[in-house]
Amino acid sequence: AVAEGLAGKNGEPLPQLAAHYRQLTQNQTAAIICGPISVTGINRTQPLLSLHSVKQLDCYRQLTDEVHDANGTILAQLSYPSECQENPGEAGWRLLRSLERSYSHSAAKAKEANFDGIQLDFTCYSLPGCFLSLLYNQRRDEYGGDIHARIRFPRDILRAVRRAVGPDYPIWVSLESDVNRISVQDLLMTGQYLASAGAGAIEVCGGFPPHPPQQFDDSLLPQIHPAEMLSRIVPVPVILTAGIKTVMEMQWIAKRSRIRFFGLSKQLEEDPGFIYRMIR
Repeated sequence: AVAEGLAGKNGEPLPQLAAHYRQLTQNQTAAIICGPISVTGINRTQPLLSLHSVKQLDCYRQLTDEVHDANGTILAQLSYPSECQENPGEAGWRLLRSLERSYSHSAAKAKEANFDGIQLDFTCYSLPGCFLSLLYNQRRDEYGGDIHARIRFPRDILRAVRRAVGPDYPIWVSLESDVNRISVQDLLMTGQYLASAGAGAIEVCGGFPPHPPQQFDDSLLPQIHPAEMLSRIVPVPVILTAGIKTVMEMQWIAKRSRIRFFGLSKQLEEDPGFIYRMIR
């Protein structure tokens, strides 16, 4: 889910974005996560996709049609991005309930626009993700404290979205592995909570932490990623997006964990044919 800056003034995707995604699909990208797509229509200084109005549906249908015509799969990443971000401690009850409605409304619109699924952005680049981090969330109410309380708002959003799209529509979530923002233990607990709440897959984004736990030391690579730990304890697929650039790295990680899916972002920005050449 990379912000390519190819959004119109009303948040609609421009034709160049559809052409870019078609090119990625033709170069053997298994699934595209489109985004981030804001669930509100707040004005921004940078062009950013948003999906909050029926007037935007035709543009998004053209986007998904381009990918489907190339036999591809595309998900919409829904977010309340950092440019709109309030401090978790300043987010009142009304804002939280309003955002739950915004997420569920945008999710229903994404389904109507023929996206194959949605991904909820719970990294610290979105307000719900900031609730997971002790660095940002210092509330003293039912939304702050230990991870069991800090997970409440993201989990409420997941449940609201599930009600909006039905029991069978794919919902993924995106977490981040920055140990300066969320501890490994809290990340693992969050993944377990969200898997039990109905997340169909969990993407963990971010590089390898500088000091992994000693008990997970491995001779194949000097470090083990928190996503690898998570893959061992949740019943849903875990996707690792951590700057991996070679098939050999993927094979090493797949051998020592249950991870079978890998995400790429910056590599595809620079070279849409990266996956095709890597596979060859």
